[in-house]
Amino acid sequence: MQHRLSGSGIQTSTGVLNRPLARLEKGETATLTRSFKTADLTRFSALSGDWNPLHTDDAYARESGFDSRVVHGILVAAPVSRMAGHLLPGRRCLLLGSRFQFPRPVYTGDRITYLATVRQVSEASRAVKVSVEATNQKDEIVLRGSYDALVRDGEETEEPMEVGVRSETPATLGHETTGSE
Repeated sequence: MQHRLSGSGIQTSTGVLNRPLARLEKGETATLTRSFKTADLTRFSALSGDWNPLHTDDAYARESGFDSRVVHGILVAAPVSRMAGHLLPGRRCLLLGSRFQFPRPVYTGDRITYLATVRQVSEASRAVKVSVEATNQKDEIVLRGSYDALVRDGEETEEPMEVGVRSETPATLGHETTGSE
């Protein structure tokens, strides 16, 4: 998965940015892209206990007025955790809260692009407020929201810190991949 952070020139496939609060700027943006597979819905249903047939049964979803089974809203929002913990603000992040709306359904195979924008940086509270909007491959908005994050102190590094990739690689999770993944 490629992360893009505007203005910084940083692009990383598995790194976690490690920047202090003073280096975060209002208006700074980051994007990431992913899609969801049927297996993702099954794993999320098992993890959450939400086996609503809108998420598990194509025929039922179609009878209910949808194109096919619908990706769980919270699963659509889950990449925002990666956005906060890897990019904005990055490694120093402690997520304090989030809010989401889902104006359109997401279906398996949809290509979802998340755009996060820093709206406020508070030195006094060591916190950032970030808005998020996600669109599908048709440029339709499928998620609107925001999150608040505490930015903890720590040693500054310029380069993204690499993270270990376990058995659930970006390719198996339905993330956009680069190279030969």
